[in-house]
Amino acid sequence: MASAPPESVAPVAPVAPVAPVAPVAVAQSGPAFTQLDGGPVGVDRGRMKELPVVHSFVDAADWFVGLAAAVPAGAWAGSGLGEWTIRDLVGHTSRALSTVSEYATDRVETPELATPVEYYRGMTLSGPGAADLNAAVAERGRQAGADLGDDPVGAVSTLRDTVVALARTVNPDSLAMSRGGTIRIRDYLPTRTLELVVHGLDLQRALTRLGAVGIPEAPAGALSDVLHLLADIAAARGQAFLGELTMALTGRVGLPEGYSVL
Repeated sequence: MASAPPESVAPVAPVAPVAPVAPVAVAQSGPAFTQLDGGPVGVDRGRMKELPVVHSFVDAADWFVGLAAAVPAGAWAGSGLGEWTIRDLVGHTSRALSTVSEYATDRVETPELATPVEYYRGMTLSGPGAADLNAAVAERGRQAGADLGDDPVGAVSTLRDTVVALARTVNPDSLAMSRGGTIRIRDYLPTRTLELVVHGLDLQRALTRLGAVGIPEAPAGALSDVLHLLADIAAARGQAFLGELTMALTGRVGLPEGYSVL
């Protein structure tokens, strides 16, 4: 029996291309957002996704301003640290803030200094040339203290606000043009936190000697980060140096006078 002719198949009409969907605009009632560490990060006060190095830096900066606010009226000319007055010490410590804004750039390229440890290894305060370096640091501290003007607390508070805003929005991989060489912002900020914490403790001791009231405690997170960095700096100086520090931290030996990992 003859086969029935195949049924003809109607041609399929081409599918019309789908128009691209426009992105949906999401209203933001809060502050502006920026791009940090590969993802959107709110720069609001909640700091939910703030980089840890930024978080510690901000906590240390807030603490420093609180310490400055605790300086009694008329005590700014009192003894701060070594040859520095309290004003000088606050001025020097404020440079841990101002250098962030002074040195920050938008350049993203290979840095000369790859880590915070490398930064400090190049900025040692002992050995050949240390006397000149220390003298220059002392003079910059005095000048920074004088530059705080008639309202040093207001000056450091304003500086803190400006620099914290920058730290929260700058590309963390961009370069800071530090005196020791170029370094990524994310690696430069821990050095600023160390300066804020160490000199904050100096200021805290000076205020305690004066019998000041309302002296704030150092932020635990920033203290922990600074101790980790100091241990890394000690390790970079060699096993014997780190072993001596380990023995001291566990109560086996005392540290010699003037001992420093910096």
